[in-house]
Amino acid sequence: MESNIRHIKALEERICKIAEDYNSRGCQSETTLPQIRYMRDLPNSPQIKKILNS
Repeated sequence: MESNIRHIKALEERICKIAEDYNSRGCQSETTLPQIRYMRDLPNSPQIKKILNS
């Protein structure tokens, strides 16, 4: 059980790093598709932050 929790924590950290990298890319512009903007903004949403901090 403890191993599973550590694995989930490691995945969570990795996903956060990927999301931060994705958000900091310079290719964001006015021509970015709404779907892409939504995916980039999702990790910064209050709902996701609440889940990650619980």
